[in-house]
Amino acid sequence: MNRSTARKIISLLALICWTASAQAEIEPKTYPPDALLKGILDFREPTGIRGRLLYVEQTKQIIWLEWAQVSVDSPLFQEDWKGVPNEWIIAVHPLNQSQFYTLQQIPKATALEMVIQLDQEGSRRILFFQELSMLPKVDSTFSLP
Repeated sequence: MNRSTARKIISLLALICWTASAQAEIEPKTYPPDALLKGILDFREPTGIRGRLLYVEQTKQIIWLEWAQVSVDSPLFQEDWKGVPNEWIIAVHPLNQSQFYTLQQIPKATALEMVIQLDQEGSRRILFFQELSMLPKVDSTFSLP
């Protein structure tokens, strides 16, 4: 192997090492998406959510929300509200026919606050809801402890 080839190989290896270390430095130190999803989507206990009404699905009686905030400050959910990363869309189910009828009457894009919990079938049931004039501001985004 001549000097020119050796220099090229060494330069290429140096470039590869530099690129790998630069990528490691700029990659954010965050939780893996699966861990965050499992943490934020754990509704075994009553959980407060806030969002905007997107759609009421008549046939399956599903309420679709643009999910913006979450709180696990049970039972009153007055504090510790966190923003949901990227404002996900979430489907929730009314507790009964009366609640479904009331939710049908609410205009799209209305801000709502709900307390939801998984039922025996694994559906997110609305235990309580109220309309909000607007979504309150929150200081932080949900993350795992």
